[in-house]
Amino acid sequence: MYYCWRRSLNVSKMAAEINEALGQNTVNKRSCRRWIERFNEGDFYLDDKERSGRLSTPDLHVEIKEHLRTFPRASTYEIANAIGHSHSTILECMKKIIALRYLCCNWVPHALSEGNKEISVQMSQDLN
Repeated sequence: MYYCWRRSLNVSKMAAEINEALGQNTVNKRSCRRWIERFNEGDFYLDDKERSGRLSTPDLHVEIKEHLRTFPRASTYEIANAIGHSHSTILECMKKIIALRYLCCNWVPHALSEGNKEISVQMSQDLN
């Protein structure tokens, strides 16, 4: 995009040239427009900018884990209210990043050990 911008191509030509070179639907006109705006402002950095309100995920992980140590049967709604983050943020963090799932009123790791699997099978058989 920088190369196209330096050649003073407009948004349509920039998108068409990039898509021709790298494959159809690689970039859309809106993305090209945003990059042109950044380049025109003198912003040539590829790194994400710091934004207010962006969550610090390591701190959030610690907060969730501490809350679960105290309240192991807490629902995601209860955790969200206690910590002060949205329910969807808590749920995403717990499922994707911390890798926990809700099982029998407790939060457990997704990856169970062989011993845990055997215990689970035995408990299921005992219920029958």
